[in-house]
Amino acid sequence: MSEPKLVIFTDQRTGRTFTMTVPPTSAWFDLLPNVQEAAIRRETPAEEAERAHYRECGGVVLNRPAEARRR
Repeated sequence: MSEPKLVIFTDQRTGRTFTMTVPPTSAWFDLLPNVQEAAIRRETPAEEAERAHYRECGGVVLNRPAEARRR
C-alpha cells in the first residue's frame, strides 16, 4: 500500500504551520503530489461575494470556524 501524502499548511492569518496527511483511500490522494504546500488566508471582499452568490444559487458552503471569519 502507498504511503500517505503530506499537505503542509501555512496560516497567513496567524503564522502557524501544520501538516496534514492524506491517506491512499482519500479521493484527493491521486490529485496531490507527494508533498503539497498550501496557504490559508483571509478571503477578499470579492471572494466573499462569490461565496454568497454561490450559496444563493443553491450551492453548499460549509461553515467556517469563527477564526476564519474574523477580519
